[in-house]
Amino acid sequence: IASCIAVCPLEVLRVRAFDGVVKTGAVPPAGEWRLSNGIARLYAEGGFGVLYSSLGGLLFRELPFTITKFVVFDAAVSAISTLLPSLADGQTSYFVSLAAGAIAGVVGGAVS
Repeated sequence: IASCIAVCPLEVLRVRAFDGVVKTGAVPPAGEWRLSNGIARLYAEGGFGVLYSSLGGLLFRELPFTITKFVVFDAAVSAISTLLPSLADGQTSYFVSLAAGAIAGVVGGAVS
């Protein structure tokens, strides 16, 4: 949740910059939507309400992915360690983490 709160103003800035390109069909002048002036411009437009207007959507996108990823990662590590106990020791445990992370990422992406 903390990462969503931190990223939300940047996401709004990205969407506004891209929205201008879609509506006008032209690329905005360089620097029109830089981080420094873009955040200030959005804040002047409507305060924190505008900066955090997409927080709900961002949470609905990120929370299912993150929760699924953690649950599947733990289950995959347990399953791989049970099936192949020799991989759970020493340096090969990195491969277990890598495989479990890949599985968790794919499943989390499919869920969200």
